[in-house]
Amino acid sequence: MALQPLLYVKDLNIAISSAGKTINAVKGVNFSIYPHKIFALVGESGSGKSLTALSLVRLISPHILPQISGSVFYQKQLGHFHKNSSTQNKNSPPQPSTPPQKSQKNNAQENNAVSYQNLLQLNNNTLRRIRGGEISYIFQDPMTSLNPLKTIHEQLEEKLRLHSSIEHKHKRADTIADLFEQVKLPTQKSFMLRYPHELSGGQRQRVMIAMAIAGTSRLIIADEPTTALDVTVQAEILKLLKNLQKTLDLTYMFITHDLNIVRQFADDIAIMQNGLIVEQGPAKSIIKKPSHPYTKELFKATPNPLARTSTTNNHHLHNTHPHNGNTDQRTTSVLKVNALQVNYPIKSQFLRRTVAHFTAVRDINFELQHGKTVGIIGESGSGKTSLALAILRLIDSEGEIFLENSPIHTQTGSALRPFRKKMQVVFQDPYSSLSPRLTTVDIISEGVKFHEPNITQSLLLDRVHAIMQQVGLSETMKNRYPHEFSGGERQRIAIARALILEPKLLVLDEPTSSLDVSLQIKMIDKLLAIQEKTNIAYLFISHDLRVIRALSDHILVMKKGSVTTYGTNDHIFNNSTDPYTQQLIKSAYLKN
Repeated sequence: MALQPLLYVKDLNIAISSAGKTINAVKGVNFSIYPHKIFALVGESGSGKSLTALSLVRLISPHILPQISGSVFYQKQLGHFHKNSSTQNKNSPPQPSTPPQKSQKNNAQENNAVSYQNLLQLNNNTLRRIRGGEISYIFQDPMTSLNPLKTIHEQLEEKLRLHSSIEHKHKRADTIADLFEQVKLPTQKSFMLRYPHELSGGQRQRVMIAMAIAGTSRLIIADEPTTALDVTVQAEILKLLKNLQKTLDLTYMFITHDLNIVRQFADDIAIMQNGLIVEQGPAKSIIKKPSHPYTKELFKATPNPLARTSTTNNHHLHNTHPHNGNTDQRTTSVLKVNALQVNYPIKSQFLRRTVAHFTAVRDINFELQHGKTVGIIGESGSGKTSLALAILRLIDSEGEIFLENSPIHTQTGSALRPFRKKMQVVFQDPYSSLSPRLTTVDIISEGVKFHEPNITQSLLLDRVHAIMQQVGLSETMKNRYPHEFSGGERQRIAIARALILEPKLLVLDEPTSSLDVSLQIKMIDKLLAIQEKTNIAYLFISHDLRVIRALSDHILVMKKGSVTTYGTNDHIFNNSTDPYTQQLIKSAYLKN
């Protein structure tokens, strides 16, 4: 007999209000999620995948005035039929008697009659029992999802109190300890009494997973659960989710733009584009032989690290691009770092006196030539960003830093200004690094006005228009504000703001981590084209080894503030014998 879906969506339509206009964000979506399977909803930013997932449990923000039609049918638990839960009226769509079915052998559920309820028609009280109880949600950023004013123990306690039958507090405490053990978190009381900001990104995500599996969860919706995590933590979280699926008979709905996760973990896939599902089916079939042009393009856009090429028109597959410009200049160092060390003071709780120092960066030595890229990789807390901030002279450090043979480590105050123009930075989150009160033209031109106060307005606008064109922004966008752009466009504005000063060195701190794979490819190609044209040097920080591999000439691997390996791109990925480097590469699925 056929396997019945745990949840299926029929003709889902979502319209939202934006800037006074109604936008049809999701259009006639249909899909099914089967028990004990991993269903992946894949698409780029703006495709409607997160909106679709939020609508399943009616979590869409009321501020965007959502208009939802269609049906979301969820399988009732046997013996737990919800009475008086429907707010169905005469115009409501009827519950179908024959949901989509999948052929499945040896499944005990086939012999049980199943009944469905439409989640879009349940009253709020009934929906609350299901949402957070039977259906749990893991959000992309646990830091904004967890309550900063409550300890992690208090938040697990609240979940169990609301969505479990455990009445006694001491039994709930035992259950919390069991949950922490299941998600590989310390069970000591001192750890449980920590607040979210006192945990690492991976630990916070594990707390979110513990909250998701607490109670009677059957379906877990995970919206980009590993995007902000470095590769080893990503691998650990995904392995944990997979193990929990087996031990607890869970069903997952993954919302992701990471096709690598889809390849490794998904049983079924649905591909979304512009609010439509353009293709869906078994993961293996779609990955092996996609039929829709968009699906083909999406999988083609993912760099295949095992098929490197030397062609210059395929920058995202290999970085052996020739540079134009002065050959002599390329053989000289734009940046030289000797014995660089960064120490952070450890303050006492009483009087805040410095009682010791923590070494975040220890004895770093490397050179970066004109027109070349050094990639810096490592886990969170390895010292990557501290190293970059020290090189930019934004934090105190020890050791020597030379910019085009000038010792900038000895310069302070106004003496640093001419050097600051030569070295610029692009931060990870453009939304927080761009002023919301300035238009695009004001953001891009701000640095020029500071360093070149006598420049004429016409010449300034000419330079702004030229740099916007160079990074792929239309001149018509110049009077728009940051919130009116997509993530990829905001990042291009940040890059334009840095490049308009014609720096010799550009430090890029995780500039592609929040971008979809196709936008990452476009960003990589744009950066390589700019480098080829201007001979600029990049110091590129990332936990995404695929991006590092596509961009870097040399790679520096950091662990706990120290360099474990430094070498050419080819050596690091193909010949490195360092165990930590090999672990990073394995975690990123860059080797079979």
